[in-house]
Amino acid sequence: THCISSAASDVYKRQALAIASLFLGLASLMGCSESGDRSPVESLELAPVSNGVGSPNPDVTEAEALEYAAEWVKAANLGDTVSANRLLAGRAILDRALDPLGLSASAKSRFDSTGPEMIEGLATSISSLVKAGGAYSMVRVLQRGANRHVMLRLELSDGAFNYHDIKLSRRNGRVLGDQVFVAVTGEALSDTLRALISPTIMAQSSLLSRLSDKAKKELKQLKQLQSMAEAVRDGKHETALEIYSEMPRELQRNRVALLCRIRATSIEDEEEYLAALNECAEQFPNDASTAFILLDAALLTEDEALLLRSFETMNTWTGGDPWLNVVIASALVTIGSMERADEIMRAVEIDDLGSLVLHDIAVCVTLEVGNHAATLHHLTKMVDVYEAEFEDLTALNGWDAFMGSPEYVQWSERSK
Repeated sequence: THCISSAASDVYKRQALAIASLFLGLASLMGCSESGDRSPVESLELAPVSNGVGSPNPDVTEAEALEYAAEWVKAANLGDTVSANRLLAGRAILDRALDPLGLSASAKSRFDSTGPEMIEGLATSISSLVKAGGAYSMVRVLQRGANRHVMLRLELSDGAFNYHDIKLSRRNGRVLGDQVFVAVTGEALSDTLRALISPTIMAQSSLLSRLSDKAKKELKQLKQLQSMAEAVRDGKHETALEIYSEMPRELQRNRVALLCRIRATSIEDEEEYLAALNECAEQFPNDASTAFILLDAALLTEDEALLLRSFETMNTWTGGDPWLNVVIASALVTIGSMERADEIMRAVEIDDLGSLVLHDIAVCVTLEVGNHAATLHHLTKMVDVYEAEFEDLTALNGWDAFMGSPEYVQWSERSK
């Protein structure tokens, strides 16, 4: 377990930093998103979570949304690509990707297989991560404007995480997901798909010649972003930063360009790294991807205010997730914010979340804040419910206060 196997706080800090670093790397390779009037094609915006008061009634009921979420989670966990394609409206996602480019019907038909392939890739990727020790589950059903959505959480075995938001609609009598939004990229898959398709269009002069000047500009930008992302992927960080420096200023403010800049900048160069983080956060202050950036910056600078801002942004985007409370509380412990960590931890009932990992993280938090009763509770749950095994606690650093408590006496008695 995390806390038992490595008590040193600097180990936890490096693990926590990896949460953001890993997903920034994934984000930089997943496509392009544009903001405001800086690009000819505007990305699909995700409406804020509604509180239900005065909101229109969605055409999908909450019960139907719950049923859909259960089917989607099952398909994704198993890598069942047939069911995944049945549950997502691939045509609608593909049309959203292609329509802004102004392609003719015959030109668009060349990409008919792209939608199903994208959905198959998504399901297969999730399944692979789950089989490697991760988890994929529903967080909640929520409403955004007049539409019902389901929020899902993807956890990796190393502690990294991400959220998916699927917008639901009724099509020909069936409930389908017609858009998928990814928290760490801050955009819809349709916008990501446009970026992936653009090199093919750029390489085919017959298609390129039919595009408007605005669409051609969009594709040229996507090509530059792709080159930078490929350099990052291949570990050519200096090349990536050179590509960034040669971009026009409007393109440098693009989300993917900023994410690639972060990924290419050495964390050892703290000043430059923080500058890259801060610029991205300033450009997209309320974006889900910003929360991951703020998390990285907060852990690097040990800034409680930034960490809480990251937490608030993620909570706003997801509609709230008790699992996230535990993760953020753990991060607060790594930067020494014990009181806030304890406050955030107490707001959730971990027993109801059904997770050994969260009990493990909770032990780390309660141990640091000196809540011995809670430490005993979580240790007991880990053994009784999840059959966890522990080595001798006296051999670990950081347990002295607990071992001097009456709760440790109780633990010792039951461990005999």
